[in-house]
Amino acid sequence: AWPEKVWSAQELAELAGLATEGLLQGAYSFDAYKSKARPRKFIFTWCGELAGGTSVRAAVRRAEIIGATLNDIRAIANLPANDLGPQDLARHAQKLARANGLQCRVWSQAALEKEKCGAFLSVARGSRRPGCLIRLAYPGKRGRKPLVIVGKAVMFDTGGISLKPPKGMEWMKFDKGGGMAALAVALLAARLKLSRPLIVYIPAIENMPGGGAARPGDIVTARNGKTVEILTTDAEGRMILADALSFAADEKPAAIVDIATLTGAAIVALGHEATAVMGNQDRLVMELMLAGETTGERLWQLPLWSEYDDLLKGKFADWQNVGDGSAGTITGGAFLRQFVPEEIPWAHLDIAGTAWLEAEKPFGGPGATLVPARLLAEWVARTTL
Repeated sequence: AWPEKVWSAQELAELAGLATEGLLQGAYSFDAYKSKARPRKFIFTWCGELAGGTSVRAAVRRAEIIGATLNDIRAIANLPANDLGPQDLARHAQKLARANGLQCRVWSQAALEKEKCGAFLSVARGSRRPGCLIRLAYPGKRGRKPLVIVGKAVMFDTGGISLKPPKGMEWMKFDKGGGMAALAVALLAARLKLSRPLIVYIPAIENMPGGGAARPGDIVTARNGKTVEILTTDAEGRMILADALSFAADEKPAAIVDIATLTGAAIVALGHEATAVMGNQDRLVMELMLAGETTGERLWQLPLWSEYDDLLKGKFADWQNVGDGSAGTITGGAFLRQFVPEEIPWAHLDIAGTAWLEAEKPFGGPGATLVPARLLAEWVARTTL
């Protein structure tokens, strides 16, 4: 039963919006590959009028946009790797950009070689399907610096030469979760007509143990000139993000947020109930955590003290791509910090435990969750940075 109280128009609007969004997302099911799939249709019927009806209708309309947008991206995010490689994702991004007033640019693997993206290429060269870097831009209103979101899109992660065990590897088609969430945020900004300029970078690759794959012990030079010794090829996400963060910094943004299914250690620490967050500025982290509370996509802050850098200092290069096994989620963030100028507010979200569901839940079925797209859309709409 509802609590006995007088509901304000704002509270009714929030409740109606949450109910609408929950219905759309909770009822979604990925049936594209089922021979007897039955498409679902949603029909909204207004029964009477509520106090504050205009605000309620506006909240429901906003929730419809959010729910429909996330389901549009889920239809792509749930595709298996044999039908969604890096170039396929780029084509989807270009099509969505044209339809929604976004600017889209794609750097091919050959173009990234000219950009001297040695960290990115160390992963991309292991696959016969070339990688790419996707940039989406939403113009918003003039007069404010853009925000930049960088999302890791590993279309499938075998671990490379440092091969993963076979059990559960099928779920590695969701190692693209950061990139798919970033794509969803760009689309939400356009469809919700947010005022803040937004730029999204999505580095897209497959991590495969092909003939061109990197080996443990290889040393590469990232786009920003720093050298990295690869101790394991299964820490590939931070390698492609390193060069993408360099592009992001070139935008001279007000802030950068990266999203990645980066470390299994995040699941050890937080399970599947929260996303780990860390960054170089408390104000940004607090804004993100508040947006998480508002949207229900919860964050938990981890420290990023300078002492953690010592775990990553290389014996033969500036840095190594993993530490000694301790503080795994934190050292992932500490590695990425080396590729963001200190003066730019930056935060890292490790969504390893929240990017997909493996079983039915009250709020959704198996597949991509697109966490933290709703959180980041809320942050883009409200940040004061």
